Amino acid sequence: MLRSILFSFLFLAAGIVNAQELTFNSNTKFFVDGTSTVHDWTIESNTITGKLTADETSKQITAVSLNLNVETLESGKGGMDKKVYEAFDSKKNPTISFQSNSVTLAADGKSGVAKGNLSMAGSSKAVEVPFTVSDASGNWVFTGEVTMLMTTFDMKPPTAVFGTIKAGDEVKVRFEVVTAKPAFAKAQ
Repeated sequence: MLRSILFSFLFLAAGIVNAQELTFNSNTKFFVDGTSTVHDWTIESNTITGKLTADETSKQITAVSLNLNVETLESGKGGMDKKVYEAFDSKKNPTISFQSNSVTLAADGKSGVAKGNLSMAGSSKAVEVPFTVSDASGNWVFTGEVTMLMTTFDMKPPTAVFGTIKAGDEVKVRFEVVTAKPAFAKAQ
């Protein structure tokens, strides 16, 4: 019995040792691009927390999580920022988050797809996020984008000047996530 418990503990410990958690570094950026009846716009944040988990045995990314405070998104135009925060209902829903339930990394390690739940503005939806992976100064840089409708997340596209200026429903969410390389990628 003791032998069985010890074996189980060692098996679990080996699995934990093979997992490497890598946090996003300060060069990580998150963007939302949209349109309006007047001009295209971009709002961005470089205050993102997150991590990815890499499995040294399978040489795969097994999980990704991301969190972003809505009110760190900025366009450089205070009035527009305020309208975006209202669309997110940031007082009640201060965070945008993504939690993967599966990540597939291509055999060449240069692209993949993360599937999971994106939560914002009080709604959570399943999304597939394609990404590419590049090497920059010994770090991994993940870039990707997803086009979506604000109304899918029960958001009302922002308006201004008594409704005469209207944001389009479709937005493009882009990201540049920077992490250290996991041990298996450093060896390649």
